[in-house]
Formats: sequence, C-alpha cells, structure tokens
Amino acid sequence: MRKTARRFAYGIIELMKHHRNTASVIFVIVATMLHSLVSAADSLAELRAVWRADFNADASRIIVRTRDGSASLWNAATGKAVAADLGNRRKLSGHFLAPDKKTAVLAFEPSGSQVVNLSTGKPVSEVCNRFNPLPQILRNVRYDSGRPLEDKRVVKAIEGARLKLGDGGRLVIRPSGTESVIRVMAEGDDEQVVSSVVGDIVEAVKSAAA
Repeated sequence: MRKTARRFAYGIIELMKHHRNTASVIFVIVATMLHSLVSAADSLAELRAVWRADFNADASRIIVRTRDGSASLWNAATGKAVAADLGNRRKLSGHFLAPDKKTAVLAFEPSGSQVVNLSTGKPVSEVCNRFNPLPQILRNVRYDSGRPLEDKRVVKAIEGARLKLGDGGRLVIRPSGTESVIRVMAEGDDEQVVSSVVGDIVEAVKSAAA
C-alpha cells in the first residue's frame, strides 16, 4: 500500500508541474488523503516512528502512539489493528493507562480528553450507553393548606394511573419537604399515557386543594 501511495503522490506532483494554475486546488483536495495513505499501516510490524507502546491488562492489546501524534490499538497475537485511529484524526499530546490497564485516557491538543476501552478501542461513554431512558414527566402542584393526597378524588386518580402504566411504569407522588407543593412524577413506555396520567392526577390535586 505504501508503494501505491508513493506512486500516486509522484503522479500528482508531475500533474502539478504541468498545470500550475490548478496546483493549489489539487493540493487541497488530496493532501489529507495522501497523508493517510502514506502513514497508514496494515499491521503492527509496519508502524514507523513509534513513540510509546503499552500492553493492556491481559496483554492481548497494544496501544501505540507515534511521533505524529496519532494513536492506535492492535491485537497483540495477530498484529492486526483493532482501532487504527483512536483519536479520530485529532492530534494527541499524550495517553495515560488506568491502574487496572483496562482503559486509557487520551489527551488531545490543544485541549480535550477521552477515555477508551483497551479491549475494543471504543470510547467508554459509548460502551456504557446500553439503555434508552423511558419517557418521564414531573409536574408540581402548589396548594395552600390541608392534605390533598388524602382526598378521594386524588386517591382514585392515582389508582387509575397505576393501572394505565402497568408493571412497566413508575409513579411517584409526594409532598415537598420545604414548600406547599405536591410533586407528581410518572414514567412509562408510552409518552402519551405518561402525560395523560400525570395530567389526571394534577387536576385531581388542584380540585382537592381548591
């Protein structure tokens, strides 16, 4: 691949010699592509200008940082890339392994950082995002005095809400500890149902507090 990249680069140079008026345009278009082609490595053995290399906890992966500020993750047994560009084209100023050697912190120039998993090469934030939050609605109802939650209309609205939400839903209704407010929160699979049951309870509390 390196020889192909070099031949391609020489061809571009010759083209630029004969077409000087378009030289700058050609350079802008191919500069990034040429850099990636020339510097890319198909295997761990082809890497050049290695600045630092570290094994992960079980020595199955090697994280390598080169002098151009890039970092990559490799399979130690096969020498193949697990993640060819950990920085996603951002230049690194350094990387630091966690004490358990299961994750690493990548520090970018001029600022920014990211924690990556040393088994997959993926950001820890991406690996840990394994659930989608359910629709949730919270509303506050202010009252002047009394105990609105003991009113029959409110009790009935709460019972109806629990039936509508089913086992997959959650309902939390409580008075505030610092102000005269009833907090009504519902969570469930269906946002319309959640909105409906919260609205029913809020209206019942308002009626009881009137």
